[in-house]
Amino acid sequence: FFEAVDITFIADPKARAEVGAMVRTAPLEATFAAQSYLLPLKGDLNALDESERKRAVQLVVKDCIPQAVDVGAVRLCVLSGKDVAEGDREKAFGLLVKSLVEIGKELKNRAGLPLCLKIFDQKIEKKCLVGPAALSARLAQEVRRDLPDFGLVHDLSHIPILFESCEEALKPIAPFLVQAHMG
Repeated sequence: FFEAVDITFIADPKARAEVGAMVRTAPLEATFAAQSYLLPLKGDLNALDESERKRAVQLVVKDCIPQAVDVGAVRLCVLSGKDVAEGDREKAFGLLVKSLVEIGKELKNRAGLPLCLKIFDQKIEKKCLVGPAALSARLAQEVRRDLPDFGLVHDLSHIPILFESCEEALKPIAPFLVQAHMG
């Protein structure tokens, strides 16, 4: 009864080919979850340090885009980087938009796939820059200026740690929502 699955980095080329063959014959869609690759490598798409931001973009472009193609994904998903001090949030937000547009253009050129961002919490577990609905919606509006098929993914289990009601969490992002995780 599932409509979609998330697949992340698979180092073994043989296993990756097998997964890709299964995905292509299954009656469901696969999203390549680059956030699962970025997190342990501390890839921060809104890092204030430009070399760190560029490194995170390259992790996605070099390592994740080819894998998304190999497994037959219909989209590639990332997460924002770490939240920053209040005074640096606007700068970090602009850097995140820049990173997403760079990745999204490469993704479209190399694989013809859309990019999405998974919403995480800002204060409890992952402590990401983008989490609250208003900021997520604003991000999607900004990125869609350059990437019209950019979307958001929300994991319903994250709503309580965002301290938003279901309506507060989902209504502002509804026009941009491409996938919801049930948790």
